Amino acid sequence: MVVEKVAPIIVRERNNIRELLVFRHPTAAVQIVKGTVEPGEDLTEAALRELAEESGIVSITSIESKGTWFVELTNQNWNFFLCSTDNELPDVWDFYTLDDGGLIYSFFWFPLDQEPDTDWHPIYKEALKQ
Repeated sequence: MVVEKVAPIIVRERNNIRELLVFRHPTAAVQIVKGTVEPGEDLTEAALRELAEESGIVSITSIESKGTWFVELTNQNWNFFLCSTDNELPDVWDFYTLDDGGLIYSFFWFPLDQEPDTDWHPIYKEALKQ
């Protein structure tokens, strides 16, 4: 059975460089926001829910499906959504999430003109190519 995942992404431009919102997981590596779609849940609603649960971002002005990536290794469909907000997000912030019993995710902006380094989880490096 294929597991449906959503990956809401936010991109900004700063000093003529496109940057992707990412976070450092306290026990893993650098990642993008991603989560599992609940039974009967619409993909768009799931993306907004995951974004709020993992980052605290709730004010989204637009959301657009950007396609699906089938991850054979994990038998998952990652459904990407480009999200926009009118609020200017900080350069860095920490967010306490209830994931895995409660964790602090440290958010920052990753320049898309750079290659991810060894701090990145391998599957998220592959996701960047998508």
